[in-house]
Amino acid sequence: MRQAFAGAVKKAFPNYLRLSIHESIGEHKVSFSLLDTKTGYTTPWHCSVAQLANCQWVSAPMGDFQKDPRLEMVYEDGRPSYFKEKLDTTGKPHIDRATADYLHTPKRFNGKLSGYSSPSTVSLASRRTTPVKPFEPTPHRSPESGNAGESIEVLDCNVAKEPEYGHRLIPQIMDSLAVAEPNRVVFSLAKVSDNGLDFQTITALRFSKAVDKTAWWLYNLVEKSEFVRPLGYIGPHDLRHVLITYACVKVGYATLHLSPKNSIEGSLAVLEATRCNVWAKASEVPVSPLVNEILQQRAMKLLELPLLEYLLDAETTAPFPYSKEFKEATNDPFCYLHTSGSTGVPKPIPWSHGLIGTMDAIRLLPRVDGDENLLPWTSDWKEGDRIYSSFPMCHVSISSLW
Repeated sequence: MRQAFAGAVKKAFPNYLRLSIHESIGEHKVSFSLLDTKTGYTTPWHCSVAQLANCQWVSAPMGDFQKDPRLEMVYEDGRPSYFKEKLDTTGKPHIDRATADYLHTPKRFNGKLSGYSSPSTVSLASRRTTPVKPFEPTPHRSPESGNAGESIEVLDCNVAKEPEYGHRLIPQIMDSLAVAEPNRVVFSLAKVSDNGLDFQTITALRFSKAVDKTAWWLYNLVEKSEFVRPLGYIGPHDLRHVLITYACVKVGYATLHLSPKNSIEGSLAVLEATRCNVWAKASEVPVSPLVNEILQQRAMKLLELPLLEYLLDAETTAPFPYSKEFKEATNDPFCYLHTSGSTGVPKPIPWSHGLIGTMDAIRLLPRVDGDENLLPWTSDWKEGDRIYSSFPMCHVSISSLW
């Protein structure tokens, strides 16, 4: 509906400039804030506003302001209007970035550079919009400008802090590991040779940079959204399954790991249930018969995922920051799997970051009476141990690789 409206406005008023109070990407719509806030765009259906003691206006979800006892609600004409910092005489610290988490959410886009993303021939068919040219958000950089030697804001990985087991986001775990132990081997890719098996080792730093390179590739091809969107993928049994899963999280998408053994009816049911309209395929192989039939019956934006060797060659790739906190992303889907379909068509199963976090939190399980000294299953893992997985990448057991 929004794309149809945008197209109608563009056609009816081709020489006019559209203004929007939403953060936007593209080239024909300019975003601006209703208020000069420092914490994000101000839309009444997304946030409330508060006036600090220094007269600065900030915006954040209403719940964040309600939790801060230093703020009070201001009523106008008997109705709640905005929050305001109380005049303090007890010596409590004023509200600032050091004492308020909601001040840590910066504006993502520069209003002078953002705009409406015009529909293309492909995106109209798939009901998606794609930027005509890459757009550089803040603090991100476009892939073209992300070469070695350039200045770029990098996330503080807090590698010196004690890990907050159960409250960590997987992409950030790997980014932190890449800083703390860049040469640590995280994947070994086996390949059959005349001498038996050859192993290609992938270090934490190399994998992290490959994720960033995949994220930049994806970012320039898909629409930016306020909500996490699914991206379907069926491909060769290689590391790209993991790379695109991590990259999707950073970009604001979630991979849908569809089984190639599904019927066309089952596949379409899963795609419809998740409203998945973007599909990625390995660039070096033809479209599989199942995916080809899907594309004939469902409008999808088709992406060509580059070769694994290309994605792993990422030494000069700029970081793709992912700054969400666990409490923000707890209910966001990390990826989508689906049921087997033994009692009907397969049904999608979103794996949230919170669900993934439970596997991390196992380390924190306390001893209980009657456990007969049974330790958590992770206690058997020693530094340098390897996990061997022979399962298809669409299988739930692939979670051992995450």
